[in-house]
Amino acid sequence: MNESYSIEEAAVFCQTSIWTIHRRIKEGSLKSFRAGGGRTVRIEKDELVRFIRENNIPMPDELAPSGKRILIVDDDEKIVRSLVRYLKNKGDYDIETASSGFRAGVLIKSFKPQLIILDIMLGDINGREVIKMLRGDPEHGHIKVIAISGYIKQEEVDDLLKAGFNDYLAKPFKLSELMKKVEHFLESQTT
Repeated sequence: MNESYSIEEAAVFCQTSIWTIHRRIKEGSLKSFRAGGGRTVRIEKDELVRFIRENNIPMPDELAPSGKRILIVDDDEKIVRSLVRYLKNKGDYDIETASSGFRAGVLIKSFKPQLIILDIMLGDINGREVIKMLRGDPEHGHIKVIAISGYIKQEEVDDLLKAGFNDYLAKPFKLSELMKKVEHFLESQTT
């Protein structure tokens, strides 16, 4: 059985009242189960984490996944699927994805990634603007960011690094090359 929490514990994690948690269970947006002979309502950890992320609630440290957290931001669905599949096969990574700069901003606050793989050319905002906002944020400005793009000329790479990106990969790139960079940046955070 997975780890689970009472309604009272869920309310504390979600920074709300027990009545709000009851309401969310009743409307079906938060799944629960009965334990202890049907007397106690419990919420599995995975379900509570899902609910917290979907509602953009800051993730409590007690619920944060044990794997390294990576946020992939790219509006090309095929690239995102490929990166997620490759990284999940290579290690214990907790991965979230975003197809827009706006969604990336929301996930940075709720998911608290340790590493972001960020496409420069997004549909709603340029990756340079995302890095500018990130580096200006004292709470999240330390996050490592690898820029990816198929439209950057070699002479523009220095500008990306000066703007705050930690590294850059030109599309198309070898997944093994990306993996080396991912391991380097995540390893540097644990030493």
